[in-house]
Amino acid sequence: MQVAGQFNIRFGFWCALVTLSVGFLAVINMEVKDKFREMLGYHMLFAFSTVTLFGAALILYRFRQKTWARVMYHLVLVCGLFSILATGYCGGELVHRFGVATLHLTD
Repeated sequence: MQVAGQFNIRFGFWCALVTLSVGFLAVINMEVKDKFREMLGYHMLFAFSTVTLFGAALILYRFRQKTWARVMYHLVLVCGLFSILATGYCGGELVHRFGVATLHLTD
């Protein structure tokens, strides 16, 4: 079970790097309007935070024999979970409230 969990964290981290790249390319080609600029900023902040937190978890996992690293590892994973949830919430708001990346952009 530990091996499967570690695999999922590694796989998710590398997939997140691809996702960040695609998201960055989308933002470059997007007309950012003032009405959703703040929400887009939060979405990007939480997305970068998620990758950073899970990258830190991968590093901490290497020191798992030490108690401090094991505690920090689990704390970083929990923070990463909340960062993913916040990223998804902000992304959902961008799509459903503001119509970003849809054919029905609200004015």
